[in-house]
Amino acid sequence: MKSKIKKRLDHYLGFDSDEIFEMGDPIIFGGAIRDSIADLDIHDIDILSGPLTAERLDRLIISHGYKFSENLMIKDMTDMYSGIKIISEPKTYLKSGRIIQVIRPRGNSNQPVNQLNQLFETNYKQVINDLISEVDLSCCGVSYDGKDVYEKFPNAIVHCQSKVYLVNKRAKMKTNRIHGRMHKLSVRGWEEINEIENRDVIINHVLQ
Repeated sequence: MKSKIKKRLDHYLGFDSDEIFEMGDPIIFGGAIRDSIADLDIHDIDILSGPLTAERLDRLIISHGYKFSENLMIKDMTDMYSGIKIISEPKTYLKSGRIIQVIRPRGNSNQPVNQLNQLFETNYKQVINDLISEVDLSCCGVSYDGKDVYEKFPNAIVHCQSKVYLVNKRAKMKTNRIHGRMHKLSVRGWEEINEIENRDVIINHVLQ
C-alpha cells in the first residue's frame, strides 16, 4: 500500500514526494491518500504542517514550477475550509491543472506568533493527528508521512478499499461543502453507509 501511494503521489506532483517530507514533518492527508488506496485518480493534494515547515514547503513547491494562486476559482475551492476554526485558510499552488494545498493548524491568538510557530513545530504530530481524526467523512481520515499510512478515523482504510464512508456528524473539520463532496464521491462510485452497514463492511473485509 505504501509503495502504491508514493508512486501515485510522485506521478501527480511531478517530483519525488520524499522531498516534501524532507522539509520537516508534514503529513499528506484526505483525498489524495483516499483515492490512492481506492485506485482512483488524485484530484489534489492536501498537506498539513506546522508554520515553519509550511515556509519551507512554499519554497520547495515553487521551485518545482508551481505558482501560488489567489485565483477566484481556487479561492472558491478554499472557501470549503472557511468555516473551520481549527485551521488556517489553505495556501494553494497550481501547475498544469495540478493542485497542492498547504494547511496549517490555527493556534491561540493570545500567544506571540514566534511562540505559536515553535509550539506547532514541536508538537505538530499530536496537533495534526487530532485534526485528521476530526474529518467529516470517514474515508478522508487517512494520511501518509512518507514512511507509513495511518487511519485516524476508525476503519478509514477499509472504507477506502470498499469505496464507502460514514458521515461524522460531530466532526470539527466539517466543511461548508460536505453535501457537494458527498455528491462528487457518489458520482465516482462511493456509497454512504450507516453503522449497521459499517459492521457488515468490516465483517466482510475480515472474512476475505
